[in-house]
Amino acid sequence: MIDKQSTSLNHNFPVLTPHISEVPDSQERFLEPLEVDHINVNLGHLAREGKFPEERLYNTVKEQANKSIELEYQATHDPLTGLWNRRGFEAIYNQKIEDSKNDPEASWVLVYVDLDKFKGVNDTYGHKMGNDLLVKIAKTFRRGDVIARIGGDEFVVLADTKPVGNKQRKSPTQVEAAMGLVKHVQEVALEAGIALGIESQGASAGYAIVEPGKTLDELEAEADQQMYMNKHARKA
Repeated sequence: MIDKQSTSLNHNFPVLTPHISEVPDSQERFLEPLEVDHINVNLGHLAREGKFPEERLYNTVKEQANKSIELEYQATHDPLTGLWNRRGFEAIYNQKIEDSKNDPEASWVLVYVDLDKFKGVNDTYGHKMGNDLLVKIAKTFRRGDVIARIGGDEFVVLADTKPVGNKQRKSPTQVEAAMGLVKHVQEVALEAGIALGIESQGASAGYAIVEPGKTLDELEAEADQQMYMNKHARKA
């Protein structure tokens, strides 16, 4: 904790630019603001040395800031794909719904995705190929959506379906937008499989319309149930 009583400093430091691992372009970063008071640097001790080592202090603060941001990143992202993990997805979901609650045109759809026969991919081609498939799919998802990997072969997508553009042109309904997104994720899985030489890789998906009063758990359960119904229908 910074000793505010023993320090009175007016030095201007360069803006810190912490390093964060690369993530897919579709992903936003959700990091709590870093408060300097939480950086464990004893400025009072440095000041009592009779001089103020600006470069040394800057390097120390920068190192602590990088560590704090990297730890937050690791806590909210999937280490394999760079997508959100469940904790990160819940945080960004709550933020986006809260930010749009006063927007009468706000429209959101949640899609639950499960890769078909993923165990067979690991058994036939090896776990490295399975990991490569997951990474390839993560990079192929539509930009602008909020995407998380929440299980071995399971993903969840939050899509903004708010009408945009020409008001004279009819915008797709939420259901149409949701079905379009379901089709998109199925194509993503197929294309990723083809790119890696995996035959007939597919994905099953279901959606839920985000409505006032529905919790995230309820939306996921609704989309998950529809996804399994679609999976069984495709097998029939």
